[in-house]
Amino acid sequence: MSLSRGLYTPCKLMVLDNVLSAVDNETERFLLDQIFNHSRSAATLIISHRATVLEKVDTILVMDAGRIVAHGSHAELLQSSDEYRHTWQLQQHDSGGVA
Repeated sequence: MSLSRGLYTPCKLMVLDNVLSAVDNETERFLLDQIFNHSRSAATLIISHRATVLEKVDTILVMDAGRIVAHGSHAELLQSSDEYRHTWQLQQHDSGGVA
């Protein structure tokens, strides 16, 4: 209920902290559509480790031990960050390549 309220209430910044961690793939796709296409916030900060979310955002910050170790788009980080690329590849393998 909190997520739906947050999506439809106008605000300057919406912070989503790992909101997709306990949902199935179909629900995740539905929620991502709502977040990216129907949110009424001026900006959204998404905290997540799931590749399906990270591939869709404008800028990703890669953190290690509380420090930002890389930043950029999904495509840029696949080229420039071993840590990001490794994590993304593990998730692709675990999901059978299906996002």
